[in-house]
Amino acid sequence: MQTTRHTINTQVDLNRFLNKAFTFPVGIDDSGPLPPRNKHYAPLRATIRQGFTITARELLHAIGCKSTALPSNNVNECINSAYPFFHLLDFSGSELRFQRTLDSDIQTARSQEIGIGMMCLFASRLWNIPWDQLESIPAPGKRFDYRGSNNSIRGIFEAKGTKYSRNQGAHIKHGVEKKAEHHKRGERYDVELIVSTCVAAKEGRSRIMVADPEFDFGELAFGPDSSYFFRLRHYARVLHYAGLTPLARNIYEEAVEMLRPSLRLYNRLQISPATRFSSRQNIQLSQVRAGKRDYLGKWIDYQIPPDDPESSFSIKPRKAAKLLSVFPKKLQLFQGIDLDIFESIQSGRISKLTVDSAPSTPSHEVIAPGEEIAPGIQASIFPDGSIMAASVSGAGNSKSPDITAWHSRKEARNRIR
Repeated sequence: MQTTRHTINTQVDLNRFLNKAFTFPVGIDDSGPLPPRNKHYAPLRATIRQGFTITARELLHAIGCKSTALPSNNVNECINSAYPFFHLLDFSGSELRFQRTLDSDIQTARSQEIGIGMMCLFASRLWNIPWDQLESIPAPGKRFDYRGSNNSIRGIFEAKGTKYSRNQGAHIKHGVEKKAEHHKRGERYDVELIVSTCVAAKEGRSRIMVADPEFDFGELAFGPDSSYFFRLRHYARVLHYAGLTPLARNIYEEAVEMLRPSLRLYNRLQISPATRFSSRQNIQLSQVRAGKRDYLGKWIDYQIPPDDPESSFSIKPRKAAKLLSVFPKKLQLFQGIDLDIFESIQSGRISKLTVDSAPSTPSHEVIAPGEEIAPGIQASIFPDGSIMAASVSGAGNSKSPDITAWHSRKEARNRIR
């Protein structure tokens, strides 16, 4: 196909050329669906259905304004500064494309300017944010290209341009990474839009792809569902700690689904009566009574080799002799969870539990860390209803050893296993 050159001899020719309209198909990238509850995206959703129609005048105006930092009301100056695009783009057909005979490097370099111009038109047309009021976002760190606002919304925008539609997926992925960095810094906006514009050259179609994936963790961390989400995550660990692995995995998967509902990476797992976890099913569990409460969990044997104590304990050699005089043979640890709390989780009442205060079950008897609850057994009970107890066999003396200090060092590691 031959290159189409634009001949402009009169003002009438120029106006006819500048007023020609082009409609770009607009799609949502699969990796970045728009937040369904964000009302600010209503204009964009309508645009996706209809396509985004622009004129050559509007595009060149926006490109000239942003590439030369001219105020948008200097229309003629903006368009004049974008004059090279008169020869770079083919305006003769129904679809806006690059001239086919252009050098590939020129197309690549100019594609980004087109992407910025198209992003400006989106911000202006859909959210009434003048493009000369879109300011660059200052360093440091990864960040979107521009930010702007009007009386009702605050937005940030990432602009990408390419001549190949196959590059747009990478554009979106890179934009999502930048959005994540904004959120890590605590920066949140009403509109956080990635706009990737493809003006095709020799192959493919010209189109626009947009994305704004919903980062559900941010909503879960600070929104109305945060309490339930963190209960799920916390008690998944507590149940695993106590040896109730099937139920722990069940509620952990429910928490994972809350993180990624739109991608449907995990199926929702319900605890139905038919599949409800049995404490006697494929696992050896025990029950321990401390005070007036019963705890369900598992006993773990810790062997202490006399010749190599550090293979089981991360202690300094000079402390080995003292430790072996107290624990010369075997230490047993019990890790469990309050039986009533277990029943509450199993029956779907986890939302009634709290992580940092005593559950809404009969109150726990106060047991100090390391208090003896039975001959030779010491225990510590935590506000979330979990317990750690220790029993020593073959000790060097008949008196139960004081394991409080040892327990405080080992508690965190054992609870997350």
